[in-house]
Amino acid sequence: MKTLIPFHSISLLNKTKIEGVNKDGMVCTVLIGAALEAFLHDLQAWYKSVFESELGVNRNLRNGVIRVDNEYLEITSDEVELMNYLQKLEQNREPISSKYLKISAKLDVNPYQMGMAPFQDFSDLIKIRNLLVHLKTEPLRVGSDNKSILKESYPKVIRNLVQRKYIDDSLVNDSWINALNCESFINWSRKTYAEIIADILFSLPETDISQFFKEQYCFAIGADRY
Repeated sequence: MKTLIPFHSISLLNKTKIEGVNKDGMVCTVLIGAALEAFLHDLQAWYKSVFESELGVNRNLRNGVIRVDNEYLEITSDEVELMNYLQKLEQNREPISSKYLKISAKLDVNPYQMGMAPFQDFSDLIKIRNLLVHLKTEPLRVGSDNKSILKESYPKVIRNLVQRKYIDDSLVNDSWINALNCESFINWSRKTYAEIIADILFSLPETDISQFFKEQYCFAIGADRY
């Protein structure tokens, strides 16, 4: 029986491009955070679908093999190990930042380092996602003009992105959430997604099954456009 692996991460990313949604920084952040979670599920599901596939009949039946454009692609022991590792991370309910750090170290090509690109932007994006999902109401300090909100009132991660010109703090009037509704922040969020995903994709084993997934995913996210 033929199966299809839906790339849920791609679907979530594409939701951020819908008219209206593409101007709402809060919605885009939550969607992209979910897309980052979904990517690792997509990768594990791909390996699992190949691992469980059967090709041939009777005595010629083979497991872990698929046919693509008249070529036979077979999953390797390294890929099975990676599949099991991804499953273990999920079962242990690891935080998403920890998952990406550990899978990067597991692939051992260019392991992420905290405080360094591209992991720092990824970490900041997840921090903002978490702030939005677990909102706490805290007072905002108003300037001497009784109008402008002092930057010191914002969460540290927001202040950092204001300083880097990715967030326009002039949009703040009653909540820092409004400051996310700017094109520069939304573009930064999408670019951060594409960079961290591409980094994982290009660190996958140089094997047929992994490279097929990489090519399909890179095409779907249009990594070269970010």
